[in-house]
Amino acid sequence: MGITRKFFSRWQNWLGLLIVTAFVLTALFAPLLSPKTPETQGNQVQSYLRVPQPPGPGAPLGTLPDHSSVYDALIWGTRDALKFGVGVTAFILMFGTLIGTLAAFLGGRVNTLLMWTTDMFLAFPVIAGVVFFNQLNNTMLFYLINSTEYAGYSIEALQRFGLLERLTPLLGPFLRLNPAAIAFILFMWMPYARVMNASVMRVKQVD
Repeated sequence: MGITRKFFSRWQNWLGLLIVTAFVLTALFAPLLSPKTPETQGNQVQSYLRVPQPPGPGAPLGTLPDHSSVYDALIWGTRDALKFGVGVTAFILMFGTLIGTLAAFLGGRVNTLLMWTTDMFLAFPVIAGVVFFNQLNNTMLFYLINSTEYAGYSIEALQRFGLLERLTPLLGPFLRLNPAAIAFILFMWMPYARVMNASVMRVKQVD
């Protein structure tokens, strides 16, 4: 009870809780806040017409280059952001907890080796991992597309001409891959591992 009272005694925590609640409610009620679904937004326009537009009727925050509303994109984007955040955090928590607990349970050289590995991962910048996996994914897509009859086409061009569906069996795994998610999972589990390792080691010492 004291922890809860202390938490809500700080206005910063109230502000954070309010922001998170507003974000979740926006994601849940996206169809009511923005009747236009992502599938119905945007138009296939000529390249010289692909220019963002200022706020106007039907687009209170302006439009993107494909003439889709920025407001609608923000509203529906909360769902993707929420799925990404919850999914990645769950994987990070599970992986970090597993490594930290296993290392502490086995102890000895295994614990030392796993904790050294954890420290090495801590030294690697997450943004570098995002760039690396994004470039790797794009390179794989480039070589796979060039191995077909559509060599020279970009993903955007294939999508614009309705040809992307024909290559889904070949490109599907790479199109569904999220380089940022992989980088976050691989390079952000370490704090959880450290906390769990210390907690389990403390319990072992007490026993």
